[in-house]
Amino acid sequence: SPSIGMGMNTALADALAFGRLLEVHGANWDALLPAFSQERVKEGHALVELADHAYALSPKWMLVRLLEQVVRSQLHKFFPNYVAADPYQEIAQGMKLSTAYNALMHMPIFRWAKWSNEQIVCRHLETSWGMLKAPPRTGSGWWKGTTASPRKTSTDPTPTSTAGVAR
Repeated sequence: SPSIGMGMNTALADALAFGRLLEVHGANWDALLPAFSQERVKEGHALVELADHAYALSPKWMLVRLLEQVVRSQLHKFFPNYVAADPYQEIAQGMKLSTAYNALMHMPIFRWAKWSNEQIVCRHLETSWGMLKAPPRTGSGWWKGTTASPRKTSTDPTPTSTAGVAR
């Protein structure tokens, strides 16, 4: 994310890790490169995920995420032993990206916003590339070509009301 320079910081951390591993393994590339990959690839993947999902593409999830950050920040200020700081704020204090990603993935709000972002991007790419065309608006159910979606399943990460639904 350009707002906190994660890419540049990650590149500098990569260089430091490579230098440290070079001192340990010397010119033994067969040992050096796997050790470097083991240590740094997860940070690169975390960087991509965090940058892609730092901001929700859905206005609804962006508002929910912003409110959650404000509430978490205030609660952490008064109850630091009970409420963890926002992982994005911790990155600026030196937290590893993979650690922050792990913490965020344990927060339902982040998982829902991430899922929503992936759906929005997928739908945009499918329609802009011509892979998915808008169905004709006929019939009264999703199986007859309308844009209404089928009923959500229990594997869907989005929150749904379960009032009156037997499990």
